[in-house]
Amino acid sequence: MSQMFNRLRTARHPASRRAYIAVILFSAIILIFFGMSEMTKKEVTVNSGGDVLTVQTHENTVEELLAGLDIEIKDQDLVEPSIHTELVSDMEIVYQKAEKVTVNVGNEVKAVYTTEKTVHELLQDLGYTYRDEDHLIPAGESPIEEDLSVYYTPAVEVKIAFDGKEESHWSASATVADFLKEANVTIGDDDLVQPGLNEELHEGLSVQLVRVEKVTDVIEETTAYETVREDDDELNEGVERVVEQGERGQRGLHYSITLEDGVEVARELVKTEVLSDAKDRVVAVGTKPEQAKQYVSETRTANENVTQTSSQESAPSEAKENNKKTMQMAATAYTAECDGCSGVTATGIDLNNNRNQKIIAVDPSVIPLGTRVHVEGYGEAIAGDTGGAIKGNKIDLHVATKEEATRFGRKTVAVTILE
Repeated sequence: MSQMFNRLRTARHPASRRAYIAVILFSAIILIFFGMSEMTKKEVTVNSGGDVLTVQTHENTVEELLAGLDIEIKDQDLVEPSIHTELVSDMEIVYQKAEKVTVNVGNEVKAVYTTEKTVHELLQDLGYTYRDEDHLIPAGESPIEEDLSVYYTPAVEVKIAFDGKEESHWSASATVADFLKEANVTIGDDDLVQPGLNEELHEGLSVQLVRVEKVTDVIEETTAYETVREDDDELNEGVERVVEQGERGQRGLHYSITLEDGVEVARELVKTEVLSDAKDRVVAVGTKPEQAKQYVSETRTANENVTQTSSQESAPSEAKENNKKTMQMAATAYTAECDGCSGVTATGIDLNNNRNQKIIAVDPSVIPLGTRVHVEGYGEAIAGDTGGAIKGNKIDLHVATKEEATRFGRKTVAVTILE
């Protein structure tokens, strides 16, 4: 400065001296103003997305400072303190740009702006309580990026009853089939699942799994033998002799049984197997005429012309009784619930509700339907039914139960026509 004044003293012309002084004064004023301006600047730290910048500024508010840094502020952006806050020295400003994210929850799709750092934090900010069983893509720790798409399926509580127990699971599976697979529940080919495997999971759903098992049961039962009657001319008429005792056979009935959770719900006869054949009972029937009978017959024939009508009328009821027709017939027994039976006879009699009714099945060409008869060992009955195997001198007696029919077997009985 002293050198400057020395130059002024040595200046030759007064005008030049004044101009030079003016320049010096202007420069001094500029320097003073600049120094004062620098002294009034505020030093501020700006943290933008993790990038830290320290600036000195004359701006008055946070908004003016960020605008001066070419930062365009959106309503969703994070600015702390607020944009209207006045700047002071040593202030720290935090700015976080909001990123646009598409969130897919079930069938709902929405676009949001967020300043959260991770997907987990975003869901929490949106009001969702995240569970480990939820389905989330990308993973919860993934950072938020511009135009990120998030797929979120919240888990629901589902109850399942199976194998005699009940359990509760949280699951975000789409269907019942996916849920059972996720819960490590094995399903058999015949098992029943309610609701169906394609049912969509929803809150409060109850799933029931019924174990279905098919097994085979074999029941052995006896079969009746038949009685075969053979004429024997060495035996007198009216005499019978058992030549061979009959022997019952054995057969196996194969049933397919369906079990649901161990309880039988269906039974179907699928196979009948002959284990041993029945052997016929053979009876010899005498055909040899007796001499005494021949004599009586001849005597009656000789005296027929001298028999008075009054003697014939002396016992009309006895004569009528003796004129009833009696036949020896092969008899078996059946029930209303026999295989292939409807329980309703050929004449329309319903045996399902009349298990003790005395009805016999006959060959109508031998005994007309509707005939009242007496069957040896069975009692009075009505010829009210027919059967495919009932031909000739055969009858089938209706009894109340299968056990009675089995015990009856096959035997020869006397059948008397009453009316």
